[in-house]
Amino acid sequence: MHIEPTVTDRIVVVGGGQAGADFVAALRMAGHQGPVTLVGEEPGYPYARPPLSKAYLSGKAAAEDLYIRPPAMYEQQGIDLRTGIRVTAIDRTARHVILGDGERLPYARLVLATGGRARRLPAPDSTMRSTSTTSGPSLTWPPCGTASCRAPGWSSSAAATSGSRWPRSPGRSGWT
Repeated sequence: MHIEPTVTDRIVVVGGGQAGADFVAALRMAGHQGPVTLVGEEPGYPYARPPLSKAYLSGKAAAEDLYIRPPAMYEQQGIDLRTGIRVTAIDRTARHVILGDGERLPYARLVLATGGRARRLPAPDSTMRSTSTTSGPSLTWPPCGTASCRAPGWSSSAAATSGSRWPRSPGRSGWT
């Protein structure tokens, strides 16, 4: 007998980076049919950080080339993608995550895939930013094609991100 999944069977994945995106894709590839929600604080689709500071800023890759999975995959696979919102609390007793807007998402299983952040170098200029995210001026700054060309106030920090140690998912090209 087949039982339809309910909202109480939901798997919530907190973290919209490499680990979170690969985890939700792997769930579907393994045959999980229940509700899956991926929550990420950054706006937009999950993207790979090392190419952001290397290929993108050197002009060798477009912003769309940074996506870990094709954007259409999330909808095609029935993955509820919630980006641009932070998980502010986890209520383990009620089995809910509480989002920044107050919404409570129930879960049967919770995955914390929050990864890491680029370490900031101690510097007298506290306005120094990192190119490890797409939410800053780096995507509007025209790539110059040379290693010596940098946007003012920005530094390359790909080696400090958790994604720099993980290979691309072997199934990445499986969904188009």
